[in-house]
Amino acid sequence: MNALITGGCGYIGSNLANALRSKGDKVRVLDDLSSGSKTNIKLPGIEFIQGNILDHKTLTEAMEDIDIVYHLAALKSVSESVYKPINYFEVNSFGTLQIIKSMLDKKIRSIVFASSSSVYGQVSESRIPEESEKAPISPYGNSKLMAEEMIKTISKVHSLSCISLRYFNVAGSSRFGVSDTSDFNLIPNILRSYKSKSPMKVFGNNPNTHDGTCVRDYIHIDDVIEANLLAGEKCLEKLVNVELNVGLGLGFSVKQVINAFEQKIGRPLMLKIDESRPGDPGTVIAAINRIQEFLSWSPRFNLEEILTSILLDKNRPE
Repeated sequence: MNALITGGCGYIGSNLANALRSKGDKVRVLDDLSSGSKTNIKLPGIEFIQGNILDHKTLTEAMEDIDIVYHLAALKSVSESVYKPINYFEVNSFGTLQIIKSMLDKKIRSIVFASSSSVYGQVSESRIPEESEKAPISPYGNSKLMAEEMIKTISKVHSLSCISLRYFNVAGSSRFGVSDTSDFNLIPNILRSYKSKSPMKVFGNNPNTHDGTCVRDYIHIDDVIEANLLAGEKCLEKLVNVELNVGLGLGFSVKQVINAFEQKIGRPLMLKIDESRPGDPGTVIAAINRIQEFLSWSPRFNLEEILTSILLDKNRPE
């Protein structure tokens, strides 16, 4: 098949591009390189177009002779979105609308959308099912929910096949040696503290968790890529319109992740406890029974294996 990946030079997008190419598919990547890097593209034969999803001319060029779109291009910092909401709605929501319009123009019928657990907000369930109330507490979460709703509604009218994958906390180094380097995410910051022997800021004092730090569901990048591959196959196979959680189904607090890392390296990290960030819910853990049934997918890697993959990766963030 011919696949277009928007945001295909980022952490998840590049790993998806590499995985699709390794299967023999034709892959085209569209990325403005605002946060991704062409060095993340490891396999030959992947076509690259530098450009922004808000540019109609670039989108039209990128969608020529495409069978399926994997839409991953987005701004993704919860905390930053609180202070820059216009940017997040423009790129994540309006940008998604431009993607759909260009798909319809080119008669492309299938899309896999990278959504987020942030669409749920602060929930009471110990594990969040897809049908749970959606009440985002950040502009980022709202922008992703708006994008989901646009895809779902327009797809019903125009008979598009669509799956929105609600990622929880994607982490680890992939089989292609591509790791997360984001300044906003926990595990890259743990690694930076470890390498530099400098204090790491921990956002704590959250009264809604057992140790005052946020509890999250960490899912290995290779498991996420497998979910994308299966979702793409399903979209091309038949008409679908569904949202699926992509997580491990287990929760770990920030302090628990740090403690697990300290056990691996045999020494403590220096920590600086700070106030909780705006827009951060206390506990977010996925219920994964729907994706297990719908895609016959289950996660293969646990938190310990995520941390091991990072420590073994020569390309990990310094």
